[in-house]
Amino acid sequence: MTDDATRSVDLRQHAEEIAQAGARAPSHHNAQPWAFRVLPGAVEVHADRSRRLPVADPEDRQLFVGVGAAVYGVRLALAVLGLRPVVRLARDDARPDLAATVMASGQADPARPAEWAHSADPAADSAADSAEARRHRELGHRQTVRGPFTDEPLPSSLQAELASEVDEEGAIGRTKWDAPEIDGAAFLNGATGLQAGDIVRARVVHADEYDVWGEAVEVS
Repeated sequence: MTDDATRSVDLRQHAEEIAQAGARAPSHHNAQPWAFRVLPGAVEVHADRSRRLPVADPEDRQLFVGVGAAVYGVRLALAVLGLRPVVRLARDDARPDLAATVMASGQADPARPAEWAHSADPAADSAADSAEARRHRELGHRQTVRGPFTDEPLPSSLQAELASEVDEEGAIGRTKWDAPEIDGAAFLNGATGLQAGDIVRARVVHADEYDVWGEAVEVS
C-alpha cells in the first residue's frame, strides 16, 4: 500500500543512511550477519549466512536475533524520513535468507516534512522529536560491553522506562475467524495495553497472502 507521500521519497536515494542505521545493530560476537537491499519503496533485510557461527550458534538463533535488531534500525531510518515503516516477515522458500521486508507505507506525520533539520536548541529538539527520531540518534552511541554482569538490580525507574519502550511496539493477534497455528497473524502497530482475548476493530494498512497489518480503532 502506497500513497503520494510515499512515492515522493525514493529510498534508494537514502540507501547509505538506511544501511548504516541497520548495521548499528548488536550481534553475537559482532558477526554482523545481515545484508540490505534498498528498493524504491521498501528495504529487504537478508541473513548473511557466510557470517554464521556454527560452533557458538549452531541453530542460527543468535544470527536471526541480530538480523531482527538490524530490521529495527531500518525501521528507525524510515521513520526519520517521515515515513511509516511496516515490517513484513519473509515466508519465501525460494529466498530462504530473506528475513523481512520493511515497507514505507505512507507518511508518519503529514505535518512534518520528510526530512527535518535540528535546531541549535537541543531541548527544543527533544520536545519536538518523535520517539523514533530520538532512538535513531541513539544508534550512534550503541557499543558492545564485554565486561562481566554484576548482581546489582537495575534501578526501578530504568525498569519502568524499558517496559514502556517494549509496550509501545504494539500487539499481535488473529482475525476473528482465523484458526491458531494455521492462518496468518494480524499485527497492530502501536496498540498497547491489550489483554489476551480482547476484540479489536482495526483499520488495515497493509496485507499480503498470509498476514495483515493495521491500526487499532476500537477495543472491546
